[in-house]
Amino acid sequence: MLFRKNKKGSLGVSSLKNVILGLVMVSILFQVAAVMIPDAQDAGDTLNATGVPLGSLIAGGGIIFTIIMLGLFLVVFNHFMTKGKK
Repeated sequence: MLFRKNKKGSLGVSSLKNVILGLVMVSILFQVAAVMIPDAQDAGDTLNATGVPLGSLIAGGGIIFTIIMLGLFLVVFNHFMTKGKK
């Protein structure tokens, strides 16, 4: 569960801190990605236009940026997944 209850049945402070920290980190992660990815795509398009071998992998619609987006999704998904009992 996203909000874990302590033994008394109320929400614990540590779980609320983790949720707030997670939301802040996710927003920072997406802000950084929103700034960096378009520049990297432009650079990849320029590199692809020069005729570098395998340059199409780094181009704007290449597989590298699909992998980056999948990685961002997995980081966010993994943070909010429920943990098993310890």
